[in-house]
Amino acid sequence: MAQMLLMVIFYYQDYMNYYFDIVYSYVDDELLETQLFTANTLIAYSVIVLILTLFFLNKKRLKFVFQSNIRYMQIIGCSILFLIVNVIILKVLRIFIDIDEASMFIQSLSIREEIKALLFEYGFGVSFLIIAVIVPFYEEIMFRGIILSSTEKHIGFKWANVVQAVLFAVVHFNFELFIFYFVFGLITGYAVKRTNGLLTGIVFHAVNNCFVLIAMYMVGKYAPGIY
Repeated sequence: MAQMLLMVIFYYQDYMNYYFDIVYSYVDDELLETQLFTANTLIAYSVIVLILTLFFLNKKRLKFVFQSNIRYMQIIGCSILFLIVNVIILKVLRIFIDIDEASMFIQSLSIREEIKALLFEYGFGVSFLIIAVIVPFYEEIMFRGIILSSTEKHIGFKWANVVQAVLFAVVHFNFELFIFYFVFGLITGYAVKRTNGLLTGIVFHAVNNCFVLIAMYMVGKYAPGIY
C-alpha cells in the first residue's frame, strides 16, 4: 500500500504514460534522477509506512511497544554489545563476499544511495530522524511485533522468530548480506521475547542505524567517493 501511494505521489505521470500510451510527460526525466527527488521519495515512503503502521496500534499494543522488563542502562549496554556483534558478523562475511574494509559497516544499510541523497539535501538531523528513529520504530513493530506475535500463536516462538527474521532479511533486498539481516532479526526477536516488549529491539535497531548513519556522514564529509 505504501509503495502504491508513493507511485501515485511521485510517479503518477510515468504510470499514466505507461497505461494510456501518453508520450508527452510533464515531468523532466533528469529531475527524477536528482538527489532531491530521491531524498523526498525516501522521506515520503518512511512517513507513509509509519502512519500505516500506527493503524495497527491500540492502547494495549502501544504499551507493548514501549515496554521492557530491563532497565534503560541495561538496554543501552546490550545495544552496544549488539553493535559489536554486528561488526563481527560483517567481518566474518567479508571472508566469503566482497565487502571493502573501509565501507564494510556502511554496506549493512540496503538503501545507501537514498541515505546519501538524504544527507546531502537535508543534513544529519533529518536523516537521523528518518533512519535512526522512524525506520527502526515501524520495522520493529512490523517484524518483531505484528509478524512475530501473529505467527507465534500457530507455530511457537522459535519457528515464528525464524519466519520473521527471514522476511526481515528478504525485504532488505541485499542477498549478499542475507545472513547479516537474518541474524539481526533473530537477535532482536529474541530480545522482544526476553524483555516482554519491543522497546529493547527498537533501541537495538536505532543504535545500529545511528552508528551506520554517522559512518556514512563522516565518510561523505571527509572521504567522498569511498562508497
